[in-house]
Amino acid sequence: MTSSQPRDCFRTRAAVGLRALLWCCLLLPLAVVRADTPPPVPAPTASWLAHYQQLAAAQPAHCAPTQIPALPAGMPNRAFGFPALAGGGGGAEPGIIYSRDTLVEHLLVLSQGADGCVHASASGRLLPFGSRAVASPLANGRIPAALGDAPPVAIVSDAKSIRPWLRHQPETDFRAGAALHWTLLGAYSGTLAILLLVGLGFVVWRRSAFALAYVVYLAVLQAYQLQALGLGPAWLPFWPAPEHARLVQAIALALLVPAMSGVVLAFLVPRRPLALTIAVGTAVASAAFLASAWTDWGYRAGALTFAVLAVLVLRLLWRRLHNPDPALRWFAAGLGASVAGGGLQAISAAAADVGLPAALSVAFAAGNLLEALCWLVALTLQFRGEYLRDRQRLWSAAHRDAVTGLYNRHWLRERIADALAITARRPGAQRQLLLLELDAFNRVNQSCGHGGGDAVLRQVGQAWRGLLEPGEAIGRFRGDQFVLLLRPGRDPCAAEGLAGGILSKLAKPLRCGARVVSLRASIGIATVHAGYARVDDVIADATLALEAARRQGGHRAVRFAAPMRRLQREQTRLREALVRGLEREQFLLYYQPLVALDTGRAIGFEVLLRWQHPTRGLLPAASFVPVAAAGGLIRALGYRVVQLACAQLRDWQRHCDWYSGEYLSINLSAEQLGDEQLLTEIRTALDDNGLDPSALRFEIPETALVAETPELRAWRTRLLGQHLLLCLDGFGTGQTPLASLADLAFDSIKLDPALAAGVVHQGRAQNLVQAGVALGAQFSCLTIAQGIESREQLDWFRRLGCGYGQGRYLAAPMPAAALSEWAALWQFGTSPDVTGYTDSRLH
Repeated sequence: MTSSQPRDCFRTRAAVGLRALLWCCLLLPLAVVRADTPPPVPAPTASWLAHYQQLAAAQPAHCAPTQIPALPAGMPNRAFGFPALAGGGGGAEPGIIYSRDTLVEHLLVLSQGADGCVHASASGRLLPFGSRAVASPLANGRIPAALGDAPPVAIVSDAKSIRPWLRHQPETDFRAGAALHWTLLGAYSGTLAILLLVGLGFVVWRRSAFALAYVVYLAVLQAYQLQALGLGPAWLPFWPAPEHARLVQAIALALLVPAMSGVVLAFLVPRRPLALTIAVGTAVASAAFLASAWTDWGYRAGALTFAVLAVLVLRLLWRRLHNPDPALRWFAAGLGASVAGGGLQAISAAAADVGLPAALSVAFAAGNLLEALCWLVALTLQFRGEYLRDRQRLWSAAHRDAVTGLYNRHWLRERIADALAITARRPGAQRQLLLLELDAFNRVNQSCGHGGGDAVLRQVGQAWRGLLEPGEAIGRFRGDQFVLLLRPGRDPCAAEGLAGGILSKLAKPLRCGARVVSLRASIGIATVHAGYARVDDVIADATLALEAARRQGGHRAVRFAAPMRRLQREQTRLREALVRGLEREQFLLYYQPLVALDTGRAIGFEVLLRWQHPTRGLLPAASFVPVAAAGGLIRALGYRVVQLACAQLRDWQRHCDWYSGEYLSINLSAEQLGDEQLLTEIRTALDDNGLDPSALRFEIPETALVAETPELRAWRTRLLGQHLLLCLDGFGTGQTPLASLADLAFDSIKLDPALAAGVVHQGRAQNLVQAGVALGAQFSCLTIAQGIESREQLDWFRRLGCGYGQGRYLAAPMPAAALSEWAALWQFGTSPDVTGYTDSRLH
């Protein structure tokens, strides 16, 4: 047996016990009343009225005149005689004949005393409460202690149903029973009032449709029971007069049905067709009950419609009871009690002659009270469930990532802090931390949209969770970064093994809508040990390892080592020096000619950035551009390059050192693509220096075409709209989408420098060179070889049809002054063998 089974068993027994207790408390007072005489005998009303009218007319002179009250006109009636009481005498006290039907509308009690005097009393809901011989919830009339030969008779008039629930008791016993009835009815009404206050408290605390419907239901039920049990006329002076009793009863029933239906609809929230059916049935039942104020069929029609509604709701509950929700079970129990009570009371009304127990007259009231209690339990359980769900949602919002469902940054930092505290006490409880970042994930967002990118993050996050052992966790740290925290004491080698498993899973393509994407990742590994004082220190070291993995080409895992901190400090100092260098204009340009391989004549010059460092001397771009890119300075450097290049070009044109057809070629990094400010800087630099845009050519890396988005394509179109020329840089890496070349307005294609290293001995490199030459011819582009470092490479490029080239063998990068000298040598007819193809060249 599971731990939940005893609990469920206890709840079931508690519910059964509660029901039994309530039924006993409500029905015992009515069942405990002991009848002193046999039950009455039904008889025609007319004969009994005629008989007593004769007795009243012939009674002795000492008797007070007796006026026998008229029966309600047009209302069914029936007489019940008590022949066993006839001729009884010598009683110590008068007797009471009463109806155990709390809803009886008119009760007329006729009797003859031993002295021959006739006694008549009428009571019931259609008469003032004071007309009752004894103040009791039950209609009653007094008979003399000593009776004559005529049997007492009780005539019941009721439009609903005439039940033979008439009894006789000595007045003392009846008064004692009446006191108990008032006590229990007061407790009943007080319980409803308390439940109403509790329901209002729920509404104030957390307003919901179920709570509001429950409060409305309790308010209507309280009013209905005040009317049905006769408490309103007895306790409330403002209660409507007895002549309006039928109307008040009809209105109370007409309001009770929609109040109950409202609770059912608010709690169960059925589908629209069933909800409409219940609403229509409720309206019909309410109308029928309201019509019972003027018709005899209204009550029966309303009860029948209500029974059909009960069947529909019970069927709906039966379908849902497989749900282990305890609130639903308590709600079903309450509704079942109400339906059972109403059904039993309806049966007692329909089968008046069967002799059913009089306790059924309060079956509906007892069912209503039990229903209200069960529904309060259901409401409490529902609110408790909502409270726990709200707590879970708040906890998830505070500790879970909304996109992936994994733990978030806040939770991860708390767990790392806990790990540091544990390792401070137990150094052997070290934990391995993996910081993982997806390489170039922005391409996925660009191709699949951010919604598709989020779906991919969810897929990879769930896939990685399956690699973890119990006690280990994974969370999204930021963006496309994840942290995996292994359990304490796990072997450090396990971190490398887990990293390998992650990279292997990433090797499998993932679906992103209609697309298939492949991912790469870089992983930094750090050990959480007592040497760390703060969480940020652990993350910083893992980040250093991650950056090292990225510098090594990505899609690999690197464990943190202490020298990485020194490298990081150097890069930080270099980044700060870069900022100062921009402020102090320490950057200058070098130029490398692009020449025609057959003549050696320059057709253009590639602009190369250099940094005149105050202490380290002249630095090439490769030594600081990666740091600038990581530090967000690459765009500022790009603007500076454009300004310096345009200023130098104007100076050459002014001194006649520039020739028609030549151009400056400026490299653009991936970070600069899409930069609207760059377009403004280019236009401003051209206008300020009075330059023709065709004198500039911008080199776009081949890798940028792989993830080109519509926005980037539109930016490139605006760049071309300024009459600037474009060059595809790095052809031959295998990443160029050939199908898109037809849409690209490139003026030239630069082969990847790696082809120059293999062009002499590798057939594949030669084939790629020929392919580039063919593409250039097909799209009317210049094909330029890069990285020519020897005569053999030069000869092979010529042999393969490449007409233009660039490399240190042809001409090394040089400052502007040296470039002017180099150009002057060509202008004055210096042989190419002297300037470019021999070791005696000037550069």
